[in-house]
Amino acid sequence: MTKVLLLEDEGQKAEAVTNVIREYMANDVQIEIVRSFAKFSGVLATSRFDLVVLDLMVPMRDDDAPFDVTEQVIELIRASHLNAKAAYVAITQHDELILARGRELAGLGIATVEYSDGAHWIPALKVSLQRAFRFQEHDFVIICGLPLERQVLQSTKAKIGKLFSRNGLNCLEVNVEQHTGVAVLLPRMGLVEASIATDKAIETFRPKLILIVGICAAFEGRAKLGDILIGSPVWEHQAGKWFGNEFTLEMYQEAIPDRLDTIIKQEIERSGHFKALKEDLKALNDPEFFEGSAAVAPMVSGSAVIASKDMAAMIAEEHKRVLGLDMEMFGVYRAAKRSVDHVDFFGVKVAVDYANEHKEDRYQRHGAILASRVAVELIPLVLAQDGRPLK
Repeated sequence: MTKVLLLEDEGQKAEAVTNVIREYMANDVQIEIVRSFAKFSGVLATSRFDLVVLDLMVPMRDDDAPFDVTEQVIELIRASHLNAKAAYVAITQHDELILARGRELAGLGIATVEYSDGAHWIPALKVSLQRAFRFQEHDFVIICGLPLERQVLQSTKAKIGKLFSRNGLNCLEVNVEQHTGVAVLLPRMGLVEASIATDKAIETFRPKLILIVGICAAFEGRAKLGDILIGSPVWEHQAGKWFGNEFTLEMYQEAIPDRLDTIIKQEIERSGHFKALKEDLKALNDPEFFEGSAAVAPMVSGSAVIASKDMAAMIAEEHKRVLGLDMEMFGVYRAAKRSVDHVDFFGVKVAVDYANEHKEDRYQRHGAILASRVAVELIPLVLAQDGRPLK
């Protein structure tokens, strides 16, 4: 759902603008209307919006006389971090304001439209609506490599919405408590697809957090089936040089941010390795699978499926503490780390088989459910800012 903030003190104009917005968005929109600059600045500082529509001549407070707030608006938007990437459009009846400050407003990405009783201002507003619709802001994005890994989000406390497509991404609405999110399903597995989808998701949804959730293989003797692995650091086991039969690894690692490392380790300890999330699953079948522990631990990624004990042993030699192997996590981490936005990131994978010749799918659904539950449990903790959740 697109979130719109409207600063407008004239009722008839506010109604005309909201009617255009609701018609364009087919009512899939949430509009908050404020009449004064004081309320506008307060709301803009505490809540995120995809589109901000404003007048440049409004009261400071509800009962005051309107005045030119252009200078205050410019300073407010320059200082805004929460809504730095929202689409902005100024619709005003005072054409002298547009002539005087239009270039400066345009430099901040604020479109200016002269309002009248006619309809010539409507196409310009629709252009801004199109941009806001295409680049809707969400709190988090979940990357899933397999359809199963997204389907089992229905077995969590998350609220599941509708399927939709945005910027070529296969998306599902997923909300956790008051946080809005999207679960993106990759068109196929692998590091390249994960990196591309992560980069596009960050550009499209501007999340504060991006994470990958699902299942992985364990290195036998180091991790057990059912272990919950939060990868950090993670690297690509295929990056390096073959010289004859010898392979030299180039270990380009990515670790989750220190703040997340602390939050997740504390939650593992506090929750007893997420014991409460497993109880109903243990009662159904395979109780031994759910005795696994949770850890922030080294993992490796590669686009090739590893079903060879010898190959697994060679990869395991890269790091004495590496516990798990998947096909996408490094790609997600790398894309998030290289993003121009400051995006937090982590991954949750549950070991459902070993990296050897004895592959099986008996625990895939169990592991995917557990991984998604852990991720949904961690999302609000990670998104909390100074102990307070983001709005």
